[in-house]
Amino acid sequence: EILFIHGKNNITDQQKSILADFGEVKSHVKHLGIILSQDYIAARQLTYKAGQAAITKLMTRVSAGISSANLLLKAQAVNFIIGAINNHGMRVYPPTDKEIDHQWKTMRKTLWTSNFARKESARHKISQDKVTRMLENGGLSLAHPRQSAMTSLLSSLASIFQHCWKFNTCTLNILENPLRPKWAER
Repeated sequence: EILFIHGKNNITDQQKSILADFGEVKSHVKHLGIILSQDYIAARQLTYKAGQAAITKLMTRVSAGISSANLLLKAQAVNFIIGAINNHGMRVYPPTDKEIDHQWKTMRKTLWTSNFARKESARHKISQDKVTRMLENGGLSLAHPRQSAMTSLLSSLASIFQHCWKFNTCTLNILENPLRPKWAER
């Protein structure tokens, strides 16, 4: 698969024939679960939809496989599954408020719903403040998607800064270089 990012997808026949030896030219490519495309909005939406599909599939297994009586185990499973999928996608495409609210609803539904013999049953809900409290404070230590989004953003920024610190030819360093005295002595 080849993601051709040049102009507005105006690929000449000569370019197509050259690239045909290497693979098929596509409008978007999936790499490690993230959709990459020339169109940022489309790639972001496709990545979010793929993540939500994976979360929905796994959350039905959690609801069916773990009893609602064992809230600690269920909360850990929800944190692990949703956290892993979300953090991976959020490092590339930050979520909107609507997406965060949808993820939180999915987490709550999974936590308070159980499936037995293909019948859904729900329990009384506990407030968000109590659910997100740490275990030692009487909560379930559930990570809110907004917190996960911020953690992913900070992690991405830290990676960028680390890269710029190691490599003087980083784009951010090139932009900032004329403003720094004694850059070479760093």
